[in-house]
Amino acid sequence: MIEVSWDGSSGESFHVGIDIQAYDRNGLLMEVMAVLSELKITITNINAKVQEDTKTVSINVVVDIRDISQLDFVMTKLRRIREVYTVQRSRGGA
Repeated sequence: MIEVSWDGSSGESFHVGIDIQAYDRNGLLMEVMAVLSELKITITNINAKVQEDTKTVSINVVVDIRDISQLDFVMTKLRRIREVYTVQRSRGGA
């Protein structure tokens, strides 16, 4: 694993991909977007795919993040959504 750091002092944001795995239910995508909106996080891309056979959904969202502490906070909030069982940074970045 390669250790990296973000220079948060510049005031710029970075596109970061987040993968969310959850059990499918009505309103789930709306709730994900509501959490991000409440945190005033800019969404640059979002994609969701339902797996009918397992009744699960994979959501990939690309957001603008200032620094690693903001990313950790956002991911913690997303993990608290009912039926979400995995939230992780996308492999390969945004």
